[in-house]
Amino acid sequence: MNAWLKNFFIFQTPHYAFDSYSIIALGNIWLQALYIPTKDKDREKVLQDRALSMYSKVLKSDPSNIWAANGVGVYELDRAPFILVM
Repeated sequence: MNAWLKNFFIFQTPHYAFDSYSIIALGNIWLQALYIPTKDKDREKVLQDRALSMYSKVLKSDPSNIWAANGVGVYELDRAPFILVM
């Protein structure tokens, strides 16, 4: 069973549906999927947007969550790797 499917089953449990650790893990899965070689640029954009939405969801509930902030930084680096990310 792949990681996305396992995480999907975790989100079906009400206790973990809004758990920041689980949401960040799902964002990390979406970002990791970017490293699977593909020529579909639309797929890359969708995966990036999904990852950013997961990290943003955590940061809205806990603005001091450093793991979610780190995920946003990795998202920005994947989006524009040759531009200085601030």
